[in-house]
Amino acid sequence: MKRALAVLLLLFVPAAAAAKDAAAAEKARKAVAAEVAKYASACAAAGAKAEGLRAAAEAGSLDAEAPGLAEAKERLDALEGDAATADAAAKKQRAASGPALAKLYDKLVTAEGDDTTAATEALLRAVAWDPKPRAGAVKKRADEATEANRPWEGARLMARLRAADSDGTKAGKYDASDVDLGKSNKLMLGSSEHLLVAWVSLPKSWKKGGRYPVMIGVEGAGSNFQGYFGGLCSSRGSRDVIAVTPVTLSNTNALDQKTYPMYPQAVLDEHRDQMKRCEFDGAGVEAILADLRARFGAEEKCFGTGFSGGGMFTYWRLFRTPEKVRGIAPACGNFLPQVATGAPKAPEGGGPPIHLMTGEKDPHRVHTHGDPNQPGIEDQTNWAEAALKDLGYTHVRRTMFPGVGHDSLQGKAWEFVDEVLSGKWK
Repeated sequence: MKRALAVLLLLFVPAAAAAKDAAAAEKARKAVAAEVAKYASACAAAGAKAEGLRAAAEAGSLDAEAPGLAEAKERLDALEGDAATADAAAKKQRAASGPALAKLYDKLVTAEGDDTTAATEALLRAVAWDPKPRAGAVKKRADEATEANRPWEGARLMARLRAADSDGTKAGKYDASDVDLGKSNKLMLGSSEHLLVAWVSLPKSWKKGGRYPVMIGVEGAGSNFQGYFGGLCSSRGSRDVIAVTPVTLSNTNALDQKTYPMYPQAVLDEHRDQMKRCEFDGAGVEAILADLRARFGAEEKCFGTGFSGGGMFTYWRLFRTPEKVRGIAPACGNFLPQVATGAPKAPEGGGPPIHLMTGEKDPHRVHTHGDPNQPGIEDQTNWAEAALKDLGYTHVRRTMFPGVGHDSLQGKAWEFVDEVLSGKWK
């Protein structure tokens, strides 16, 4: 997974940083590793075990035989833990060593040349040691990727920039542009920990310091994620709720690069199994939600709705992490019994509110695509209802809307949110 993540974090270096020979790059890596090992040794002397081990791992990733690295590891391993003064000592040492180390990484960026993946890693590590001269350049390149219709590259690069520039992130340095994009329904977020990306919209009334409910809306098999997201935001109206549409794998049938240019083919090949897709989506969505909680006041428990194939993940998330769900309203949603296999019992009190929504005129109501061998939405919703009952979920309502076909029912999903938030759900 980490290798796949790196593949998609391509950062195109300027023409001046043309390809250098492998020997030059190796020399630059060894030079950085030696200096990072010295820093790890200084941390050991100061009793800063955690920071020293992090630095030792960084040095080892560049050159396992870096001078002084083995000795630094021995000294760090011998420490029982961080000394009381470890944080202050590490901060002082980092301030002293950071600028020089960042300049060595700058040389490595140039030496890596056309190896854009390695150059990206080196540049972000330079930012971590000394962000001020470099963070702006990384931000600019992320913006350029987004403007070139590769928002996923920009989203992932920004996620890694926020991780590298931790002080800037804590100070809200990267929030203003995301707030503007979020309020315009144009924000795509990524994570430094996972490949999944998601469209995110902040309510127009969003203010720093507030607390906001979240609605996770999952597109169906058509995989028009941005289009579905646009509808979700439009139907939200003036509600003070954060809207999220993740670019999921579990919502559709075939996985191909034309539909998913943001994910490597190797990742698509790895997730042919439906449950593996749900696991991929689940881990990725949680990474996005963690960022939304840290930076934008998102509440811990989220609402969910999923159209057609998007119902699969909506159900899966409920059954796997009911403690994180405030309520769900699947819309003409698909369901497979294995989604509930091994799931825990509903939380005390019968679990969160659930509204199972279907359409009277749904062409897939009886048979999927008219195939008599493929159970339709009605039977699948019966299975879901039975699974909910078996697991002890009691706050369940089922509605078949007259005259409605195979529809995302986003307006009805928002009405469900209104009922729950107002305490009127019965």
